[in-house]
Amino acid sequence: MAGSRTAGLMALVARMNFLRRTTVGDSLEPAMSKLLSGSFSPQDFDAMVERARWDAPARQTYAASHLCHPLFPEPSSSDQPELWVRDYLSTYIEKDVQSLAAVGNVALFRACLRQVAARTGSPFKWEPAAQEVGTTSVTLRKYAGLMEQTYNLQRLDAFAVNPVKRVIKAPKLYLSDPGLLWGLRGFEDLRLLEASGMLGAYMELAVICEITKWCALEPTAPVLRFWSKTAVSEVDLVVSNRGYHIPFEIKLGERFQLKWLRGLEAFDADHAGLGLAIPYRVIVHNGESAQFDERTFLLPLWCLT
Repeated sequence: MAGSRTAGLMALVARMNFLRRTTVGDSLEPAMSKLLSGSFSPQDFDAMVERARWDAPARQTYAASHLCHPLFPEPSSSDQPELWVRDYLSTYIEKDVQSLAAVGNVALFRACLRQVAARTGSPFKWEPAAQEVGTTSVTLRKYAGLMEQTYNLQRLDAFAVNPVKRVIKAPKLYLSDPGLLWGLRGFEDLRLLEASGMLGAYMELAVICEITKWCALEPTAPVLRFWSKTAVSEVDLVVSNRGYHIPFEIKLGERFQLKWLRGLEAFDADHAGLGLAIPYRVIVHNGESAQFDERTFLLPLWCLT
């Protein structure tokens, strides 16, 4: 694979072009735009699910197999995606990053990448993470910045009406593709991931990657954040766009459970009376599509892919 300092950007552009070619024709783009801009209605929900259902089996297979496999077009259709991920990581670490900054200790940079992978889905505490790899938080922040600059890392800050609280809360760091997380964790078997409880983090990352791609098509540059008040009062993703704030809860399970609503209900309650525009809530899971009430939509992951 040819190395260049813009490999991450080119890969992202390739994914976006692939997305446009494969979705504009079946009219999913307008429905997703409505979902992310606060103008989604029950009628739009029904139409979106129906339009996606024409190739539902293929979409379901794709979504299930790519919880950890790459979402990039080339490896997603390969029988050996591990080879592509391995070559990408090698090129990225040894060539792309070196062309942007003098990273003298390649082993340390790789260790920092693995530290990000290990803490996916959790608030990232810089000091403890740096200590685990034997470096300083300054160096770790520098390396994370390089990863963001090369489009291989996405930072989600905490959602808060008070901007000061957004700054003081630890962010969450996500790699730009589940395949990269998979590679940095040693290409773990799907059954091992499920047994270890790590599969939920892959599901979260896969959904955030898909939402990020759809947001890239929006002219208004939606802001993606997470919300957390307590261990049980949290929302995985909040998309802020056009003055609206849409909370997304991400679940690995297939059968809806009432406890999935806890974070969404807490988000509503915590912002009641503040004039915050929360038009509806979305639960992305691995089950079937459904509308729980007039403001809560259950979307299968395959509807987003």
